[in-house]
Amino acid sequence: MVSYSKLLAMVAPEYAMRRVQALRVTAAYESAKPGRTHKVKRESRGANAASTESGDSLRQQGRYLEQNNDIAKGALDILVNRTVGMGIIPEFMVEKKNGDLYDEVNEQLAELYEDWTRRSEVTWRDDETSAQRLGARTFFRDGEVFAQHLIGPTRGLTHGTEVPYSYELIEPDMLPMHNHNESKRIVSSIEMNGWGRPVRYHVLKTQPESIARVGRLVPSSDETRAIASARMSHLSIRNRIRQVRGVSVFASVLKRLSDIDEIDETERVAARIAAAVALIITKGDPSLYQAPDPDDENANQRELDINPGTIVDDLLPGEDVKSFVSNRPNNQLIPFKESQFKSAAAGLGVGASSLGKNYNGNYSSQRQELVEQHDHYGVMWKYIVERMERDKVENFVRAAMMMRNGVVLPDDANAASLYRIHFSRPAMPWIQPLQEAKAWATLTENKFESTSGIIRSRGASPRQVRKQIEREERQSQEPKTNEED
Repeated sequence: MVSYSKLLAMVAPEYAMRRVQALRVTAAYESAKPGRTHKVKRESRGANAASTESGDSLRQQGRYLEQNNDIAKGALDILVNRTVGMGIIPEFMVEKKNGDLYDEVNEQLAELYEDWTRRSEVTWRDDETSAQRLGARTFFRDGEVFAQHLIGPTRGLTHGTEVPYSYELIEPDMLPMHNHNESKRIVSSIEMNGWGRPVRYHVLKTQPESIARVGRLVPSSDETRAIASARMSHLSIRNRIRQVRGVSVFASVLKRLSDIDEIDETERVAARIAAAVALIITKGDPSLYQAPDPDDENANQRELDINPGTIVDDLLPGEDVKSFVSNRPNNQLIPFKESQFKSAAAGLGVGASSLGKNYNGNYSSQRQELVEQHDHYGVMWKYIVERMERDKVENFVRAAMMMRNGVVLPDDANAASLYRIHFSRPAMPWIQPLQEAKAWATLTENKFESTSGIIRSRGASPRQVRKQIEREERQSQEPKTNEED
């Protein structure tokens, strides 16, 4: 008797082969075999197919949540505050050929950069810190953000400072997800070479007119402009190899956040209804009940004035007054929401205590959560720095050397150190400041850590701190004048 597999191989050999391979997998791993208690869900599409089909919807849902859901807005605030904080500040580390820092060059670059941050973005509406926070917020909420770098004379653009460099922040809507061209290797508006490296970005010339325009219609070549990858930075949340476009940080928690919001609203409505009911009048013995006079219009409109010490003595025969005991608000709601906050926090990558604003617990648990989350925020901070902020600062240095009376690299400087830059990071908050400050002091005394490294870990610039200390020391050494003289 011919088996089903052999018979299938005669008709569809490729399908028969895949079927045999699938049977071998399910025979080896129980998790791969669907059953009554195990519903197998698969994602068989390619990385770009999944992000293209879902990217627009996830982005739009994330924006709606930010506007209407306090939990989502709070999560974005936490991510931005822990990665960008009050600004990612570069520290220039140009060196001499003997290895010493070239203080004069670094000071000149720092002063020019401080002035440039006032109008670094093309619209002049945000300073550098505000633009960094806005870009990071777009990155987390939408899954990606783009920046076009403009150095030197640019048609229609006036640079905000004497350094001839500005950048333009671009939302992902400006690069339609469904703009594909297989012959030109364009996937979701990003053109790549044979190795999958982006070479050009196809950006709409004007803002998209509607959601439908962004989501489905493929723009013509006249509607887009191609920007070389050397002039673009692309910061994106990507989870798969060769994935081109980013996916919102809300992707895995959208349903949970919506459910929490709906449960909250339901409980609030139930609590309002319960608060509106004060007393219940029971009729008691039906034989004593007297029907209201049909000719009396006010017979059914009874009001009881309730004040402290009120005595109810105008009940009808057979009536009795009972107080209304409500089970709202639900006492089980708070522990239930706390468990949901923990699950949502795990998907969003934020601390559960910070998300739920619940800081109960002992020192060890709080410290453990703080340290664990600080590492996660550090990973995201590093990604933002390497994929966006470093591009900005390197372009700033190039422009500063191009400008009239700009930065000139001396002959005794190490040219290879020109783009050696350290970036500040938001500091991890101290739970016990005295003990932790003593720990830093011990590290510096035993030369396990440098003073500059500690200052950077606190989110400050060593150059600025040293200048402030020197200024204070000079002021303390100056003779004080006698006010009476």
